[in-house]
Parts: sequence; C-alpha cells; structure tokens
Amino acid sequence: MIAAVAIWALVAAVLLNDPILYLNERALIEVPWWLLPMSLSLFVLDAFKNREPNTDRRSWLVEAVALIGVLLAPTLTWQFGFGLVLVGSAMSRLSAAQFFGARFAATIGSGVLRAGTVLSFLFALWVYLPELLARNHEFTWLNSTIAGAFRVLGFPAASGGLVHVTGPTEILAFATSWERLGAGPLFMIVCAFVVFGFHKRAPRVWFAKVAAISALFAVVRFLVLTALVADGIEIENFYVPVVTLGSFLPLAVCIGLLKVRVPLSPSTPLEPAPLVPAFGLGALLVGVALLTMGLSIDDPGVAKEGRILIDETHSGWEWTDEPLTTELYGNKTTYNYFCMAEFLRHYFPVVDRNYEKITDSRLEDYDVIILKTPTYVYSEEEVATLHRFVEGGGGIWTIGDHTDVFGSSTCLNQVLDRYGIEYVPDALEELPFHERQVYTPGPFRRHPTTAHMGDCLVATSCSLKIEPRVTASMVGHTMFADRASYSKFNYFGDHEMDNTEQFGQFVQGAAIESGKGRVSCFSDSTMLSNFTFYFPGKWELTVSSIDWLNHKNGNVAFLLGRIALFSLSLLALYFGLRRVLPAELIRSSTLPVAILVGLFGANLHADHCHSLPEPIKPYPTIEFERDHCDYLLPLDHETHTWDQTSFHSFFVWTQRLGQIPRVAHDLDSSLRGAVSVFIRPRKEFTEDEIGKIERYVQSGGHLVVLDETTPRETSTANQLLSPFGLALGTKKAEVADLSKSGLFSEGSELSLPSAHAIIGGEPIIVAKSGTPLASVVKHGAGKVVALGFARSFAVDRMGHVKALPRPYQIALSEIEYFLFEEVLELSPPVPSGSTRSLGQRLVAGSIPSDLHRDEPGSELRVSDPLRPND
Repeated sequence: MIAAVAIWALVAAVLLNDPILYLNERALIEVPWWLLPMSLSLFVLDAFKNREPNTDRRSWLVEAVALIGVLLAPTLTWQFGFGLVLVGSAMSRLSAAQFFGARFAATIGSGVLRAGTVLSFLFALWVYLPELLARNHEFTWLNSTIAGAFRVLGFPAASGGLVHVTGPTEILAFATSWERLGAGPLFMIVCAFVVFGFHKRAPRVWFAKVAAISALFAVVRFLVLTALVADGIEIENFYVPVVTLGSFLPLAVCIGLLKVRVPLSPSTPLEPAPLVPAFGLGALLVGVALLTMGLSIDDPGVAKEGRILIDETHSGWEWTDEPLTTELYGNKTTYNYFCMAEFLRHYFPVVDRNYEKITDSRLEDYDVIILKTPTYVYSEEEVATLHRFVEGGGGIWTIGDHTDVFGSSTCLNQVLDRYGIEYVPDALEELPFHERQVYTPGPFRRHPTTAHMGDCLVATSCSLKIEPRVTASMVGHTMFADRASYSKFNYFGDHEMDNTEQFGQFVQGAAIESGKGRVSCFSDSTMLSNFTFYFPGKWELTVSSIDWLNHKNGNVAFLLGRIALFSLSLLALYFGLRRVLPAELIRSSTLPVAILVGLFGANLHADHCHSLPEPIKPYPTIEFERDHCDYLLPLDHETHTWDQTSFHSFFVWTQRLGQIPRVAHDLDSSLRGAVSVFIRPRKEFTEDEIGKIERYVQSGGHLVVLDETTPRETSTANQLLSPFGLALGTKKAEVADLSKSGLFSEGSELSLPSAHAIIGGEPIIVAKSGTPLASVVKHGAGKVVALGFARSFAVDRMGHVKALPRPYQIALSEIEYFLFEEVLELSPPVPSGSTRSLGQRLVAGSIPSDLHRDEPGSELRVSDPLRPND
C-alpha cells in the first residue's frame, strides 16, 4: 500500500512537469505510465482488504457540488484527480443502499476516493511549488555534512561553496542544490504520505518518522548519485525520468518497514453524522477559497495616459530607430526593436525615443520608460531619477539578456538593486536535448504581464535572482544555467551542464510594486527582435507588460474588495473550524477543491481586470493559416537555413512592407485579417470551411495560396482554388521571365526548379515558355492569388532572416513585395520607414540585372554589425 502512495506521487510529478522529471514528446516514451493504473489498483485492494466503506455524510454534499465545477478545469491532469474523488465519493456512499453489490462497490469506492484525494492534493500544491523552487537553488549549508559522508565512504572530500570529491582520475566539484536532493518529487511524496496518513487516521509519531526517513533518504540518494557521477556515470542521472522514478521507489520500502501500526478505520460502516458539520465544512471550503483568491489576485491599478519613452541613450543594441525596409538588408535590420516600437503606437498614444540624459524633467511627460539591453552604465543621478519616477507612479520595463552580454545585466542591476531583482550572468538552456525553450504558462496564478502569452518559443535568457517581496511573473521549467565564458564574443558557455551548474526551474520574469509605481523585468531580448516579434507570445508579452506598467498602484475599489475578501474568509474559517477539525477537512477531500475554486476566482478577476487591451488604432493583419497547411515557422523550435519547409523569411518580409503578420492556428482565426495565407495546404477542407473562405473573399478579404507538390504529397490547394476558377497544374521545371510581369527590366530571368503552372485567372508571373506561374482573380470585394512555386520561398532558397541576400534571393523578395504591395494593393498600417514605392526601388537600381550571379549585388545597401548569435 505504501508503494502505491509513492508511485502515485511520482507519476503525478511527471504529469505536472516536475523540473527534474522533465516532460516533452520524447521523454514521454521513458515514463512507465502503467504505474498509474497499477497504483490505483493497489489503493482499491487495500480498501477491499480492510473493508472500510465510508458513509460519512458530512462532506458528501459539499464534495459533490464543488467537484462538478472543478471538473471543468483546463487540463486533463487536473480533471483526473478530482474525477477520481467524485467517483470514489459516490461509490463509497453506496453501502447504505439496499441492492446487491452495494457494499462491494462502496469498498472499492473508498480506495478510489483515497487515491483521488492524494492526487488532488498534489495538483493543488503544485500550483505554488514551482515558484518556490525557482527562487533559490543553492543548499550550501549541507556541504560539510555531504563532504563528511563522502570521507566515511572512503572518498577524499572537502567542502566550501562546493563539495570537492577525489574521483578515480580527477578531483570533481559538485553543487549541493534542492534539485540534486530531489526536492520536487520528495516534497510531493511526503505530501502524499501526509494526506494518506490523515485518511488512515495515523498517529502523530507515524508522520514524524515519515518526515525523518524522507530527509535521510534524500541525503543518501544524493550521495549515491554523486558517487556514481564521480565514478564516470553521466550527470543526466540526476534528472532523467526513469532514474528518478527508480531512485525514489526505495523510499516507499523504507517507510513500509516502519514498526508502527497505523490504526485502520473500523470494518463496519460509520454512522451517518448530523447535517450541521456539513455546514461547517462548507464554511471552511468558502473560507479557504476566498483566502486563496485574495492572495492570488493582482491590483488592476489606476490607468495612466499611456505615454511611453524608449531609452536609446544607454543602448548600443536592439535599436528602435533602424527601419525595417525593402531597401536595407542585413543583421542590423532584423536584429532590432523597430517593429516593437511601431507596434506599440497602436495601443498607446505616445511612443517616443530618448537620446538625452535621464532627468526628472525628461521623464515628467511620460508614464512608462523602457530600458532595453543597455550597453552604457547609468550615472548615480540617473538611477536616483528612475527611482523617484517609480515612487511617483511611473513604470519601468527592463529587458536584459544572457550572460551579461555587452554589460546589459550589469547596467540594469544598477537600477534594480533597490527592488530586490538581479540579472544573473548565465544562459538558461533546455535540459532535454539542449533545444530552445518553449515557455508554457500554467493554468493558474498568471501574472498580468505574462497572462496572454500562451506557448512561446524563447531564444536564450538569463535567470533572475529575486527577493521574497518580488513576484516571479515568468518561471521556466526543465532548464539549466550555463555559466558564461568571457573568452567568447557573445559570452556563451559550452552549452553543456556540468556538476557545478544549477538545473531545474528558474525565474525569467519578475515584477514588483513600489510606492505608486511598478517595475517589470524580462530576461531575453532576442525574442522581441523584428524577426520573431509577431510570433505567438512575443507581442502579447510586450503589450501586457506596458499596459500593467501604465497603471498606478492604489485602486481604491480593489483595496476595499480585497479587505472584504479577507474579512469574509476569516469569518468563514472561524465558523468552520468551530465545527470541523482540520484533520476532518483533509479527510473530506475538500481542501484542494477549495484552493482550486479560489484560483478559478482569481482567473475570473484577472480576465476582467487584466485583459489584453484593445488597440486605440486598429490594424489589419496578414494571417498565416496553420491548421490545413504543412510548413515550418519557429514556433516550437528554431528553423535554420537548411529547413526546406520553413517560411520564416517569407513571414518576416511582410514586415518590410509595414504589414503585421500573425500565426493563425485554425481556419476561423485565419479569416480575421486583411489577407489569409495558405502555404502547402495538405489537410482536406469541409464544405462548410470552403463556404467560409468564399464569404471571406466576397466581403473584401484577400486569399493567397502558395503551393507545389512532389509525387509523394497530396495537395488540397485545388479545393481552395476551384471555387474561384483557379487550379494548380502539373509540375514543371521553369524559368520565370520577370520582365513580362513588369517586375524587372527586359531580359530579367529567374530559375524556378520545381514550379507548377497555374490554370485560370489573370497571369501576373509568367514562365519563359509563356506558362502562367502565378495568377490573380477578383472575387466580390476581395482577390485570390495562386502561386505555383512555393518551394522557392523556403529559407534554404530565400535565405535566412539575418543573412545578406544573394541576387536571386533579392528577386524572390521582390516577387513577395509585388504580390502584397502591387497585386493586393495593401497599404502599411504603420510607418515602415520606406520612402519609395516598388517602381522607384527598381529605377534606383537596387536589383541587379543578372539574377543568376551568386554574389551580393554591389548596388545593394547592407548593414551587418557584429551581434550575439542567439
């Protein structure tokens, strides 16, 4: 039975994406999921063996009402535990019924109820555990004990900031940390035993022995794994799922051998209790829920005018004043914040740049200042000015990056020291397979600055060290902190975790309210650059952060409401505790329900008070549909120049026209913009979907379809095109005569190795043989464009977003500009910085006439300063 509790807790740790038991698509294969039903069966067998059905009516009504609502929780893992509680509660009340098998069902229900109670408690506690683990990793006070234990085992060892152990061939240094002690799984196992003990009415000495054995086991486990690493075993054994599961199972055996008899419930059914305690239990549920909600809600503040100042004086990096145009290419054009600055103008009335010293008079006309990737230190007077700005009601958004690159962390820490926030000079990388981090916010306790992000691909951030008064607005899972190497230009380390580096969960975003103002910090500058800004999560983080900072603290209605919440919660707790003991509250399975009800209430409050603001200047978008299409964008991993189906550059190049591209994960979302783009459509369309697309074009939307197929692929492009009199023809190896479309001067040709003919419509790009390769049809108020050489726009041919384009890549870029700017006649919703039309660009000679040359054109303006390679 004890083993079942341990297995239940360990598998729950995997389900909840523990920092040590990392969870992704490849790691799932390693997790023995069969342990979950096996442990559930052990709970049931234990209940059947001891014949302990429960007819206690004190909690049944409360559980039934509350749990039905909780089953609407956003994830299956949450639903699973509480579903078991609901089913087990119902079954365990059947013993009073007068029909065959009721007693048997009630006995099984008792075991299911206990299993669900354990799992539900773990899920409720997990809401708070990640932030606690992320705040502090070091556990150095145990170093002398660890070193002494190694000496007893025969390993020469010494302690200090690290534990140094002499191995067979070298002296190894180890960091003692919560993660290496297995704090996450250990905490969950201990909590599971505590809940289990309350359900079994165990004596207090049993709980004390469980705690002592668990603490001793954590130390012994650390010693064994460290000794194995010192003997040459890979350090990954500290966090891979199979090893972690196996290494903690002996803890169940140790607790199972305790010479303590746990008194079991009577073998006969309990007498039904009077209904009065049910009201007491309900009062406790309400009290805990209100208290949880009161502690989890954030002050919406008082809105300010929305005047934003971006500091350029101290930043020689991530410029906002270098326009992204169709004329200037290179790293500097995409590795900057021009798009972010221009986009903010849609949500805030004033967005200015600062090129002066930061003074009180300079800031008096602004509500928020953005301090981005500073490379020049702030003077003491400027730091004092910024502090006065915050205390008076201003907001500061700081954007740093990994490894203190170019001194950005050092400069920002000058300002943040007063607020208990520190940028750490490290680089956070994913533990599993060293891939890019995909940040996934949890369903509860989302800070307003990150509440609307969703899944978001991060480049490389640093970690933040924060004091208890600071809120962790963003916590990254399954990471390790790679030490900086200042012998390298970009300060990256070796991208490998060693024995002295920390791993687990780390704070990547932080926020604090101080005086009347607010400070928010973010730790990855790269993902806000032009080449990723409009991908999911990035622009939402930017707008939400500025919106939160654009509020003063001290919303009177919120303060009065919070006082009322706390007062009601204390009153309900007082009333409930006079009638129900805390142990009975845990046994009734309602405590995790109460916590989750409070968290749901906090979510509703956040949705109402911290919703994504509406733009003050509405803007059209170009929507890239993903549900029916088969192509890559850097959404869950970075795409590279060899990715044959990555259309990263094609996506970003629309920004050079001043357009705003978006990723649409479903068809309905793709039809909300001015243009809906379908690249390599492969999924079948229903008649209803085709009808929606027709109505979209009829009412003024534009449809762009790019495709070409191989013999192994089946395209659904013709389903899209046929209602408009267009079709994708057979495959050809063509050379486009660009002069026939008016794109280039006479004789300009471009090789298209696998182009398809387009049947129907008005040709806009024609092959040298006369075959149409792209056509347009006007339908109602909108247009449909079909293009038969999509493969040419993949990054392996079109070029990477940060690379200097070759002449044929410039030609492909000009074709894209031609489609959106000339054929669809889109006008930019924001100033793009470009001062010339397409025809003027061609007259200026920015396109070489020889498109087959493999060298950059001499007439092309480029800018390519050295920048970090994120």
